[in-house]
Amino acid sequence: MNQFGTLLRFQLRYKLGLRGIKEALGASRFGKLTAAGGVLLVLLVAACILIPYTFLLNILYDSFAAAGSRTGYLDTLFLVCNVITFISSAFSTYSILFSGRDREILTPLPIKKQYIFLTNYITLYASALASALGFLLPGLLIYEIKMGFSLTTVVKALIGSIAFPALPLAAAFLLMSAVLAAASGFRHRELLATIFGAALVGGCVFLNGNQEFLVRFVETGAGSVSKAGRIFVNAFFLREALLRRGGPAWLFVFLCVAVAAALICLTALYGGAVYDKILQRMSASVTTRKGKGQNYKERAPASAFFRKEIRTILRSPVYSLNCLINIVLAPLAAILLTRKDTAAEVLEGLGQSTENSEFLLAMLGLTVGLGLTALNMVPSTSISREGKCFWMLQIIPVDLKTQIRGRIAAAILFYVLSGGLFIILFGILIKINFLYMIYGFFIILAGSVPFACSGILIDLSHPKLIWDRESEAVKQNFNGMAGMLISIAFVLIYMIPFFLYLGGILSEAASLAGIPVLILLMILLNVSMLNKKIKAMEG
Repeated sequence: MNQFGTLLRFQLRYKLGLRGIKEALGASRFGKLTAAGGVLLVLLVAACILIPYTFLLNILYDSFAAAGSRTGYLDTLFLVCNVITFISSAFSTYSILFSGRDREILTPLPIKKQYIFLTNYITLYASALASALGFLLPGLLIYEIKMGFSLTTVVKALIGSIAFPALPLAAAFLLMSAVLAAASGFRHRELLATIFGAALVGGCVFLNGNQEFLVRFVETGAGSVSKAGRIFVNAFFLREALLRRGGPAWLFVFLCVAVAAALICLTALYGGAVYDKILQRMSASVTTRKGKGQNYKERAPASAFFRKEIRTILRSPVYSLNCLINIVLAPLAAILLTRKDTAAEVLEGLGQSTENSEFLLAMLGLTVGLGLTALNMVPSTSISREGKCFWMLQIIPVDLKTQIRGRIAAAILFYVLSGGLFIILFGILIKINFLYMIYGFFIILAGSVPFACSGILIDLSHPKLIWDRESEAVKQNFNGMAGMLISIAFVLIYMIPFFLYLGGILSEAASLAGIPVLILLMILLNVSMLNKKIKAMEG
């Protein structure tokens, strides 16, 4: 049992990122700054998700209360939480159970194989519980405020919330174990998770930007939502526990906990039987692919690093979903911004006449396009992603400047895929002059060069080379956030002529001419600083 406890503590610290935070806090001033920046970034992302979600739940409760249906609100809340917990658990199952290095590191050790799965499963349940509580507690808090505070109801809600993730987690584990067992022979199975994750993020952003549509959908289909919510026993028992009073309420609390305990036991038994077999099958498929002969073409060194950077990003769901989120956001932002009411509100807020509305809309699109382009961590984590293999870059017969040139080209490509896609789609939907679209595209292309150079410079100066999981190289790397903040500062510098135009100081022509001049100055400055850093490292 002592062995199990030690392994569990290791898994919780290692796979939930607690170890990295503790080490950073005990490190140098830069390490403490990195930990603080990472925590602030997590809190910012959580706030951006939970604040609109809470407002949406408040609107939903008022809608159901007006119709005299408290149960409809709870059914909707539990259905949403089941779906979100299932999706997040599917990703966590892949990340914690199947994409780690347990088979390489833990299996050869004198540890029971059942302990390896059980400790992983407990870690997975902790992750699912955090997801479920994040979406359940705001809804239950609104319910308590509207209905009147009751300590008994709070206790029932807390117990039920802790047991709630057992069902969606069990379903996610069954699905992912079956899919990964079947897809073990697929050459690039990581791409499946990348594509699925991009679709998920895009859907969440779209719904967040169309809250009125979601509210209308739930209101018109309240009966269907209520029926769907009752299919899940965890939702049904928790709902009945909250609505009833006295002994029957606690009976449903007991049933909720009993069902959760049964699901946990069944999942643990099933997982203990199949987990190692699935890992063996996945490992065997990788070995088989490595054993096959491959043809390699000789390429220019810069081109080779360009292709390597693109493949590294696209073949890792962790890298793709964290570094390229702006590519997913670009088309959604273009669609949301080109709605008639949104465009009219923006022009009204600028206080400008409708005579120059086309120019204003073009500049608005350019500003948003550059801002979206800046939300990219590819260059500012490029060196850190090499990890412990960084020494290989220092001994291969390719100078550092050539390596950096290939990485910068890949970063610019990803930048243009985001900003260029946005500005073209924005221009088509809002029907602005084609010349404005061409101008915006080339401004984004040129403006991406300082983004890439400054990001690479940051990561060259303080790379995070010691990490065990891919998420540590990007999500827990302060360089990524620093690169985005500096890029956003560049966007503000680029758009100074437009701001002067809004102040009545410059004309349209002068502002259009001033933006590329400032971008050229930023290119010269950043390229010069990067070259100095490269010479210092090579010397």
